Amino acid sequence: MSQIYFDHAATTSMVEPAIKALTENATQLGNASSLHSAGRNVRKNLEQAREEIAAIADCLPSEIIFTASGTEANNLAIKGLYWRARNIASPAGPAGTRSSAVRWNTQSALRAARLFCRPTTWTR
Repeated sequence: MSQIYFDHAATTSMVEPAIKALTENATQLGNASSLHSAGRNVRKNLEQAREEIAAIADCLPSEIIFTASGTEANNLAIKGLYWRARNIASPAGPAGTRSSAVRWNTQSALRAARLFCRPTTWTR
């Protein structure tokens, strides 16, 4: 009998290629923000992954943003929608750039998105 798992908000199983990539890179020492050789090597691998994902997603590598969690990704997406609505340049790029679909996994993210994205008159 197969098992059905309903708590994907807490954790989701990884596909085999992702497990392999994680295992290979988790053994490398270095901080991608460091200037020493170990850090530069990790940064090179990170940027290569960013370019590969961008090619698959048909976007610019600068449009690929890695986050530490789903919550961080949701917050970034909500802020991006807010900045776009205000026509202000965001850290991810200038207003008007294409935005990715986000799979909202919490009611709080939906409430925040509705709050920030409702039509309104902006004053500066």
